[in-house]
Amino acid sequence: MASTGTEPSTSAPDPTSAMTEIVDSGGTTEDPDDSGSTTASSASCDEDPAACTAWILTPGSGQWVAEALDVDSTLAPTEPVRAAFDVESELEGIIVTDTRLHVVDLASRLWIRSENRSEALPELGDDEILVAYSIPSYWGEMFGGSPGVEGVLLVSASTAYSYDYDIDAQSFTFVESTTDFGAAWDGPAAPSRTAMQAAWLDVSNAEGWAQGDIMQLCGVAGEIGPYAAFLADGSVYLQDTGYCFEFFDPVPHAAFEPFELPGAPGSTEAGAAFYNETLGLWILRGV
Repeated sequence: MASTGTEPSTSAPDPTSAMTEIVDSGGTTEDPDDSGSTTASSASCDEDPAACTAWILTPGSGQWVAEALDVDSTLAPTEPVRAAFDVESELEGIIVTDTRLHVVDLASRLWIRSENRSEALPELGDDEILVAYSIPSYWGEMFGGSPGVEGVLLVSASTAYSYDYDIDAQSFTFVESTTDFGAAWDGPAAPSRTAMQAAWLDVSNAEGWAQGDIMQLCGVAGEIGPYAAFLADGSVYLQDTGYCFEFFDPVPHAAFEPFELPGAPGSTEAGAAFYNETLGLWILRGV
């Protein structure tokens, strides 16, 4: 998939290389009181599971929390959620629909701003984005990237779009697009591109969710580090993004460690996902 413009060193893996293997009223809208919400907190969906719009697994937690995420906010999505990614240092999640971007504060779980997708990401056109993920700015800086810039990848069934996201300016710069997903995506362990529901990137594997034999997969000794996860067809597809960018054998959704925990979302409920090192794994309902 497309590169974010950072280059790996010779001594450490760089998940941006995985991108070469796949790779409002007209503007930003904010509430007058800057709260980003008309509600004090997210509503409970305990009594009506169909009302849940997000499932959250915080680091070290033994169970998921389901919420109807700030649904009364005028900034909440009103269209199906297509994809999502986080801004690590800001503790923000950016949710992508067909026409808009919606930003949620991960600590307060409130929507804080929204803008037209066509203005923020005009290169996408009308392409239906299926999954996305972001590369933390601190990680990119380790490999020569610009300070305060996150790499972002948005992927349709046919094209991967790469952007730089300037955290302070809250703006995107288009880097490149590609229809060449790389040889690994033609292998039997890869997901069907048309079936992709959600994805996230984890550069540390601190929770140990990605498991497998990296020597067998990539021919190198060591532990699994950066990986990308793709949800599709009732399974979780894990791609190494530190060494060879090949896929491990898929794992059934219900057998993947996080989804074995109480309160986990089902395989058909996920429409988007992101992983934040501070506030955990988030799954967003798609429809």
